[in-house]
Amino acid sequence: MDKLIYELLSRKSQLETAMKTAQKQILEAPEGRLRIDNSKGTPRYYQVSKKYSNGRFIPEKEKETVKNLAQKDYARHFMVLAQSEINQINSYFRAIDKYNADFSYLDLKDMRKNLVSPLLLDSKTYAEKWSSLPFDKNPYFEDGLIYPTKRGELVRSKTEVFIANTYYELGIPYRYECALRLKNGALRYPDFTILDQFRHQVVYHEHLGLLEDTEYCRAAMKKINEYGKSGIFVGKNLILTFESDHQPFDPELFRQTATVLFNVAARDAEVREKKNML
Repeated sequence: MDKLIYELLSRKSQLETAMKTAQKQILEAPEGRLRIDNSKGTPRYYQVSKKYSNGRFIPEKEKETVKNLAQKDYARHFMVLAQSEINQINSYFRAIDKYNADFSYLDLKDMRKNLVSPLLLDSKTYAEKWSSLPFDKNPYFEDGLIYPTKRGELVRSKTEVFIANTYYELGIPYRYECALRLKNGALRYPDFTILDQFRHQVVYHEHLGLLEDTEYCRAAMKKINEYGKSGIFVGKNLILTFESDHQPFDPELFRQTATVLFNVAARDAEVREKKNML
């Protein structure tokens, strides 16, 4: 349900942006509309307006007028359909605000909640349950955990502090160095295990921060190859970030990336949308 909501919100935003462009094209276009006569096999173009009710023939040298009028006619048609689509999206939002099966579990009293296994969960409840579950942490090199995060845990580098704090500030659930059993039986500890709560999907994040070290790079490439054999791919459920002496980590770019990847903007838009409907 959440995934559908965010896709619809994205579609609505896309339509609204396009409508602004269409409105600008209509206002800047020549007066009237375009009529095309193709009765003799060759298109002849006419500008129909109050001044030219039967249509003024547009000569070849005024090609831009033809294009602008055609664009204007198209923009008007687009505006009608786009507004109708937005109205339908808004109607759907109003309906699911009242009828949403994801919230059936939340409607139960606590005594009943303890007795049933939910069939579907809203993203917030799903994230809370995932975050409350215990997990096995990396038992190796604990003396390297020296940098505190806003959530109160210790990580291994200042860049990892920023990554952890970004996830925390954006409300994205994560685990640091959580154990992951691969298909070949190997146990790995990705830097971050993230919950994409709106798609109910786990995503892994490896930060490669020692790219000048040849052995480090070899080990990282081996790990990424192992991930691929276990169905963990970049662009699907694996995030890679990098830094080196010549190419430092870009905090703002990462924050923007995390916001887009995990639908933070869409989530905030949904909250605003629901408030507007009240």
